[in-house]
Amino acid sequence: MEKELVSSIEELSLAMKNDVRVLELEKREKEALDDEEVMALVKRKDAMESNYSLILSYKKEDSEEAKKAQKELYEAKLALDEHPLVKRYNESFSLVRDLYMNIDDIIFSPYRRKSLF
Repeated sequence: MEKELVSSIEELSLAMKNDVRVLELEKREKEALDDEEVMALVKRKDAMESNYSLILSYKKEDSEEAKKAQKELYEAKLALDEHPLVKRYNESFSLVRDLYMNIDDIIFSPYRRKSLF
């Protein structure tokens, strides 16, 4: 039984690694990470995120300074998310996430509590 289980898990792992959706995600991730423009947008978003977090450590969320930093973070994140390579990556990520969620449901749904409603 244990050997069969290990063998089945290895087969599933290999099938997932070689799935077209996973391979496409890996390709798109590499494209995005290798792109200087994308990396500049990531750095800007990270800097705005750090700045916003810092401001929130000593100011209230509704302060003008916090609101300004929040807007700058929003704009930096939006610029990153709208980049064509990042859009393509996110599309692939969604497909792989759905694949993993389906596998999770198949494997673990028998062990989850049924809703009381």
